[in-house]
Amino acid sequence: MKSRTRKRMLAYLLAAAVIAGVIPSVPLYAETEAKPSGEGTQESPYKITSQEELEWIGQEPDAVYTLENDIALSGEWEPVDFSGVFDGQGHTVSGLNVPRSKGYTYAGLFGYCAGVEISNLTVQIADGAEVAGAYAGAVAGSCYSPNEETPSRITNCHSEGGAVVPSEGTYYAA
Repeated sequence: MKSRTRKRMLAYLLAAAVIAGVIPSVPLYAETEAKPSGEGTQESPYKITSQEELEWIGQEPDAVYTLENDIALSGEWEPVDFSGVFDGQGHTVSGLNVPRSKGYTYAGLFGYCAGVEISNLTVQIADGAEVAGAYAGAVAGSCYSPNEETPSRITNCHSEGGAVVPSEGTYYAA
């Protein structure tokens, strides 16, 4: 009985110390998404070199990015909504797989895009995979220009392999 009381007392003291800031709290998980180098500006764009950095774009969707090398995606891709500038610099993102079972409305490497500039990029859909959503495309599921001052532009981009499948049988974009 005495040991049980001591353990409870110790637990209460540790909890109080964390709350009071005497012992710093630390997250019990590791971040899986890596922030790319750069500042996200025209002068110093974020430099994408890995799948984790590509996933990180969702943290700052209106920044400026360059793709520094080819990237082979693994697993199922969650489309990233985007409103910035992305220059693929002639590189390829391969292994794209956005399965119908996920039920995304906007499916592609980028999901819903507004006021974007995406250029110089090839997207390869994984063998036997699909890019499926109500609005689907290999590069972007949907690309919208909010106004004349902020047009969306996708230039010198290509898609290869796989299938782009509208889940509702109504809308799609290649």
